[in-house]
Amino acid sequence: MRIERKTWWRYGVFMVSIIVTFIILLTSIVNKKYDLKVGDIAPVDFRANVDLVDEVTTKALIEDAVASVQNQYTQELEVRRNALKESNDFFNGIINSRNPMVSLDEIATVLSERGTYGISEDGYFALLSIDNSDLRYALNTINNGINKIYETPLEEDDESKITRSKTEMTDIVDSFSFNEAAKNAIKQFVVTLVKPNYFYDEEATARLKEEAENSITPVLIKKNQTIVKEGDPVNANQLEILSELGYLSESGFNALPYSGLVVAVLVIHLIIVFYLKRFYKAIYEDTKKIALIFLLMNLALALARAMVIISPFIVPYTFLPMLLTILVKKRVGQSLALYSAVFLSIVTGFNVQVLLLLMLTSILSVIFINKVEERNDILKSSFYISVVTFVVSLSLGFLLSNSVMDSIRNSLFAASGVILSGILVIGFLPLIENTFNVVTEIKLLELANPNHPLLKRLQMEAPGTYHHSIMVGNLAEAAAEELHANSILLRVAAYYHDIGKLSRPQFFKENQIGSKNPHDEISPNLSTLIIINHVKIGLEMAEKAKLPQEIKDLIAQHHGTTLVKYFYLTMKNNAEDPDSVKEEDYRYPGPKPKTREAGIMMLADSVEAAVRSISDPTQGKVEAMVYKIFKDKLEDGQLDECDITFSDVSKIRKNFLKTFSSIYHERIEYPEDKRKKPTVRRKQ
Repeated sequence: MRIERKTWWRYGVFMVSIIVTFIILLTSIVNKKYDLKVGDIAPVDFRANVDLVDEVTTKALIEDAVASVQNQYTQELEVRRNALKESNDFFNGIINSRNPMVSLDEIATVLSERGTYGISEDGYFALLSIDNSDLRYALNTINNGINKIYETPLEEDDESKITRSKTEMTDIVDSFSFNEAAKNAIKQFVVTLVKPNYFYDEEATARLKEEAENSITPVLIKKNQTIVKEGDPVNANQLEILSELGYLSESGFNALPYSGLVVAVLVIHLIIVFYLKRFYKAIYEDTKKIALIFLLMNLALALARAMVIISPFIVPYTFLPMLLTILVKKRVGQSLALYSAVFLSIVTGFNVQVLLLLMLTSILSVIFINKVEERNDILKSSFYISVVTFVVSLSLGFLLSNSVMDSIRNSLFAASGVILSGILVIGFLPLIENTFNVVTEIKLLELANPNHPLLKRLQMEAPGTYHHSIMVGNLAEAAAEELHANSILLRVAAYYHDIGKLSRPQFFKENQIGSKNPHDEISPNLSTLIIINHVKIGLEMAEKAKLPQEIKDLIAQHHGTTLVKYFYLTMKNNAEDPDSVKEEDYRYPGPKPKTREAGIMMLADSVEAAVRSISDPTQGKVEAMVYKIFKDKLEDGQLDECDITFSDVSKIRKNFLKTFSSIYHERIEYPEDKRKKPTVRRKQ
């Protein structure tokens, strides 16, 4: 599929804008590099350019928190029960093993052979020699000792406590009044009863350590927070932070912020393109306007980048929305200003307060710059917006900060940014108007100045045409306001629509007051050429005077392809062969009106000239003439190519009649005073 040349130009504008925007924003995130080591003196105040986690400090806090977590143990209740059971079984086994039919030696041998606790035959013999009551006493005492030991946790990895507990049990045995052999046997047994009842729980310990680690909030270095002050030595932790922020020469390349910036620039540009293509296709297809829009956006970014050096609150808040509203379209100015606020927020370091003010001033700009008739209106609007900005900024400052002075200072900076934006708009507006040949209301009103060379010539050389142009302007402006068309453009264009008549003003009826009609002495076809040619000459004069294209279009289209009926019929009636007189030779070359403004201009021009020709104008005659002109234009298809509906035509006709009624209303004829005598002057 073949792509048109203007489409390639449009793509080129998009790409250039993306590159320029990226370069401007890149200067906001790139830092100057320094060669520093631990112990070096900081040459400047180093501040964080983004929010950053202090990894070293955070890691130290996590390690401390994890180290503070004690090992977790799980209690085994069976250990105590088993110890008591073994104690009971041991002593009851000795008591119950006595048998009068068997000697103590034989019983001791049997018990020793079991080898359960490593007690010798002599040991068992000594125990069998003790009375049952003493053994039961020993049993109760040892059980009490076991209960006491297990009142506190006996952890498996606490060898010292286990050893102390065994010593406590042997000390209990030493308190018995038994012989040494019996005591040693009991000691051998009781030390086997002391076992840990708390065992290390690896899973619970790991869980608590993880909770401790998660409970630590990362130490955040906020944007613009001072890392190290000028003149202070740089420590290892600060050096690592400076390296992460990209201040050091040996800092590695961090592609993440650059990737994010590329994506942001691309996405916002695509959103703007999609918005224009979807809702304002005429603007999207106009390469010059697309170039103007992206030029202004990048110009606003460049100005913001320069101004933010003083303070992030001094940015050209209303520069872009005001210029786009004046030069392109009101809603385009508001929408694109909101989109570009993302870029401006990057320039200002993502300051929330500034971002809110950018959104607010974008809306206020469209509200106050509704109709600009002179350049002072821009300053007035900027003043009103600055007052609102100051109040809102101050209130936001009180919400976000406890410092009253900082809030007042930032609010004054913000208000100054709005005023400065207005001054910049006034300064750049004429340059942009001339470079891109954009018609603004201000430029149109300057062209409406009667002292303009072309208008002065009309007044002096063709006063009838000048008066006709003024009347056409009044009619067209009133009708345009009714249809919400560009009324100022129509009024000013009406002043210039017949400047081509300056070449031969005497050939046009409105300038023939008290003089002979030169058309009486030439042929109808030559008269037609002279009449039709005033459009071509008017375009040449407009080009030479560098009038805006919109006015030149209205000059070219205000007659469309209308038939010069008077000379056509005259020629046809006087011709020997009427069929040889071709109608197309007596028509204006066109083109037909392409816009509502051009359609209104054609109707106003035709109606004013026709009504002026009525010898004794009355309301009925005026209405009939207006109706006839409208009917002729519609039947001739002159309004087929402009977006004027039948409803619009009806509104225009009613508006014209209303205007004519104020011009041709009946006036009271004042009577003469018949009693008044003529005065006779005395001769001196």
